[in-house]
Amino acid sequence: MKRLRTFDIMRGIAILVVVLGHRIYWDYYRQNAGALNTINPALVIFTMVLTMAGIFFCISGAVNTYVNFSRLKEGKLSPKQVLIKSLITGFMLIIISVFFRYLLLRTTDDLVSIIQGTTMIQWWNETGVVPYAILYGVYPIKFNFIILFYMGTLSMIGYSIISVSIILVLYHKYKGLENTKSLRRLFLILGIVIFLTSALTYQFLWGPVKSACDSGNIVVAIFAAPLVYAKFSVFPYLAFGFFGAFFGVGFADKNIEPKKVLRQMLLFWTILLGLGIIVLGICISIGLNDPSIFGSWYYAWGQMFLQLGMYFLLFWLGMKFIDYQPEEKIQKRMKWFNWLDIIGKVTFTVFIFEGVLAVSLQRIFAPIWPNWNATFGNITLFGLLNLAVWIVIILIWKQFKYIGSVEWTTTWLIQKISGQKSSKMDHIKSETVVDS
Repeated sequence: MKRLRTFDIMRGIAILVVVLGHRIYWDYYRQNAGALNTINPALVIFTMVLTMAGIFFCISGAVNTYVNFSRLKEGKLSPKQVLIKSLITGFMLIIISVFFRYLLLRTTDDLVSIIQGTTMIQWWNETGVVPYAILYGVYPIKFNFIILFYMGTLSMIGYSIISVSIILVLYHKYKGLENTKSLRRLFLILGIVIFLTSALTYQFLWGPVKSACDSGNIVVAIFAAPLVYAKFSVFPYLAFGFFGAFFGVGFADKNIEPKKVLRQMLLFWTILLGLGIIVLGICISIGLNDPSIFGSWYYAWGQMFLQLGMYFLLFWLGMKFIDYQPEEKIQKRMKWFNWLDIIGKVTFTVFIFEGVLAVSLQRIFAPIWPNWNATFGNITLFGLLNLAVWIVIILIWKQFKYIGSVEWTTTWLIQKISGQKSSKMDHIKSETVVDS
């Protein structure tokens, strides 16, 4: 089974953008009461592009399907083993997500989000216990416990792993893995159906579920919110995983010409990128006179079209110019991307702890740089400072083979529970949790 370098590189790029994007969004827009009133069309597009979490769902679907399909085909794993490992990995991510959101998540807090000139709290506190304690030395005065059950990045990756693996195993059981054209079509259709259905869920379910969650209904928060009301709800974001799986099977099947898969990916991202530009262009032109359109489902669709188009454009470029090249060229070109490959190996760790590092740096620099988040330019510089510190940490950690990282720890746990060995323990390669 050939290692696909593109996804290692893309994880590295994505986590760097996530760290910078989180600082701009959470520490500027959500911590300054007036900042949201200054949004203009160019800034809307810029901040939307910074939202890279969706790329992890695409990578999850592609990598897990690629790895599991290959191992099933080669007889290295049985369908039962694939299913058990995927279920353990997926549910572990969902459980980790709950603890992460309670303990480590850095979003908004009630001490700095007071509406200017009033005593009113603009946002409920959603900053986790640890970063809050670092900032203020106390347990959060108010905490929105409902968010523990919302669908976040980690839990959505978990659902993606479980879903694509179940489909793959069931298809293997009833039809085998010879007719991959039919299997790929199934993944593509499922992705399209889930994506299209999100228009209906937003139109008819989003409002009622939001009202129930705002009123503290735990039952709705646990069972309904993950489906339709969350930043990364099942509708439509599970579709990202199925789209990734569609191409993951294509990369894994040795009977399919790589050029054919690349042509399909070219067509895929071209259509999506075109739709995104058209829909967003229309929405932004309307939004100049009617800002309410920015809260509509069709504006959200325009964002997702553009994002998906960008993600698969990056995948296409990586596959075409790196993975589907002679080995000599691959090694030569990877010299330019090795640093991203290194960062990509610990994306899970960076994602989990980037908020804690951010507030720690805030405590250090705020006394000597009081305007660190007063302007868009200042917060961008602060975000770049976060990136620089993370790169130093990762390069040092690399010398110790990432021992103790979240990747290392979760892989060890999965192996102990499932009884299946993985080369990830030694090299943190692409078949375990963080690469999902």
